[in-house]
Amino acid sequence: MSLAANADRTRLMAVQPARTPGRALRSLRRRLHHVLPIDVLTTHYPDQHGQVLLNLEFSRTARAAIRQAATARGQRPETSSPGA
Repeated sequence: MSLAANADRTRLMAVQPARTPGRALRSLRRRLHHVLPIDVLTTHYPDQHGQVLLNLEFSRTARAAIRQAATARGQRPETSSPGA
């Protein structure tokens, strides 16, 4: 697995081969969650028209914080992620 950190070491870029973006996210989380605190994982990949799509996977802690903030504002968080 190839890894690269940004200058202030707050973000890490990883290359994780997989058949689908969802599988890449799950596989990367399994490999890194014991080593690093992970709040959000994203994939960036082109669709059939060349548009870059973004796929997000939040940690349970991050999802809970989003739900709590939405509830405090009288909103409902919209999500399509499994387990959310």
